[in-house]
This record gives sequence, C-alpha cells and structure tokens, in this order.
Amino acid sequence: MTIEMEKILGIFLRDRKAQSVLAVLQHGEFTMGRAVDNDLVISNPTVSQYHARIYTYLTASYIEDLESTNGTFIDGKRIKKHVLKPGSVIMLGEYELAVDERQPELALT
Repeated sequence: MTIEMEKILGIFLRDRKAQSVLAVLQHGEFTMGRAVDNDLVISNPTVSQYHARIYTYLTASYIEDLESTNGTFIDGKRIKKHVLKPGSVIMLGEYELAVDERQPELALT
C-alpha cells in the first residue's frame, strides 16, 4: 500500500502558462472555482463559483464538472466525470491546468 500512496502524492496540477505547481492531489475531495472557499481559487470570469471537483481514492483521481456554465474539458473534450491521467490537460473556462506525475519531493520544486 505504501507504493500506491506515493503514486497518488505524485499526481499534481500545474498552471499550463506559468508552469507553477498549484496542488498535489491526495486522498479525498479537491474543489476548484472562483468562490474563496474552494481548495483552488481561480480568479477568472469564465470559471464558475464552484466549477469542478476532483476525488482521489486509492490509486486514481476522478474529476467531475459541478454543472458549471462553461463546462469542464479534458484534452479538448467536454466531460461530466472523467478519470485523470498524467499528461491530461484540464480546461475550466479559459483556464488550463496540466496533470503530471512525479515523485512528491520533486513536485513542489
């Protein structure tokens, strides 16, 4: 089980333009949107207040659109729910995030 936990901790989101790491995904729920009580606050008018949620469970992370106005897209395709994989590109409105997988100690450098 230790190996699986390390794999989950190595999945992270980064801003596609700035290349900065925004979050390391861990077990549980991770919300994204404009509202200040989201885990990742995105100040972009094309992003809904509560735009999308990521669930991480065991060795997988799933993204779910929260009925956002402009939709959630993975690799250019609109989704309701989708399994995240390293290399995927998430679009929330006009905002792009990339999903990467690395060792946890390298993810935040």
